[in-house]
Amino acid sequence: YTLASTGTYYFRAQVQNNGCTAVYTPGYTITVTSGTAPVGGTVSSAEHCGGSNSGTLTLSGHTGSITKWQYSIDGGIVWTDISNTTTSQAYSGITSNRMYRALLTNGSCGTAYSNVGSITVYGSTVTKWLGTTSSDWGTASNWCGGIADNGMDVVVTSSAPNNLVLDQNRLVGSFNFNGSNKIIILGNNTLTANGFTGTSSLNYVQTNGTGKLKMNVANNSTVLFPVSNSAYNPVSITNNSGNSDDFSVRVLDEVYTNGLTGTVMTTSRIKRTWDISKTYANGGSGINFTFNWNPAEVYNVSTPMLNHYNGTDWDAQLGTTTSTANSMTYVGYTGTFSPFAISNSGQPLPVTLTQFSATCETENTTIEWQTASEQNSDVFVIER
Repeated sequence: YTLASTGTYYFRAQVQNNGCTAVYTPGYTITVTSGTAPVGGTVSSAEHCGGSNSGTLTLSGHTGSITKWQYSIDGGIVWTDISNTTTSQAYSGITSNRMYRALLTNGSCGTAYSNVGSITVYGSTVTKWLGTTSSDWGTASNWCGGIADNGMDVVVTSSAPNNLVLDQNRLVGSFNFNGSNKIIILGNNTLTANGFTGTSSLNYVQTNGTGKLKMNVANNSTVLFPVSNSAYNPVSITNNSGNSDDFSVRVLDEVYTNGLTGTVMTTSRIKRTWDISKTYANGGSGINFTFNWNPAEVYNVSTPMLNHYNGTDWDAQLGTTTSTANSMTYVGYTGTFSPFAISNSGQPLPVTLTQFSATCETENTTIEWQTASEQNSDVFVIER
């Protein structure tokens, strides 16, 4: 039913069962007044590098009258009233993050809250990478809220001009790349983190030295390690070992005869080595991996097969795998941890010859050879 004009209307319903007297429900009153409902508008936001701050928030895009302002220090669960009916709200000395909003009315046409504005204070628990002075992690002027360490959360400003070069081993909480298209360069230092948001082929951790990215993976949980060297080669680790554990990861740009050293392999392979370690011995149902690579890193691989360097040789891993053109998932790895690489199925990383010679001696021929490494080899067969 449409009420076409202003006024007070009374509604009730008639209810009747067969053969019984009809009864009416209690009446319900609807009052129609002229006018439009208020529009809440939007409160502006501000950021500060510590508790010594001041400023003014502004309400815009609203209609109706401002009844009051409110603020919250717990993410919007509890709101505290502020006696203010203007479009501006001054503040000073804010030591922790706050949210602000305004309440609008328009006669008898209802109320509306504005969109929330916020004051973000960087400091003891959260810091922001500005990168305006240099790329050095340890330079205080590159940060808003202090140099990130000791479990502080990190946000990278979206307009940061410089990448982050780690100056020493550091411990951070959550790290948000924030669409900045910036990378963290580890060198020979280790970065320990709780997790990352906003990772991509333009936002990642570069393991260009001996340093690793270290993160905890809870039991029955999966964590993406957004690592790279010259290109983005992340690995996802699912921990089914029965206990939470710390994993450390770096990626190398080739596969080497001695795991992390030696000559470069020339056989079918993905031209990457993932150097993965964990704090405790493997157990339970083991670990699942998903390795990722790029088309230019594939050399004669049609069906990927995982290989693990055991300290002496590369061992083919024959567990359950699934793969795409640019990734492979291995389920239930229960072995030890050290370098991992990927070859073509049925072609484990082989013997690498460095010298071979044959010398004729009357009725005999002396054959000599030397190998740089022997992976998955059993015997040498000579045919003529």
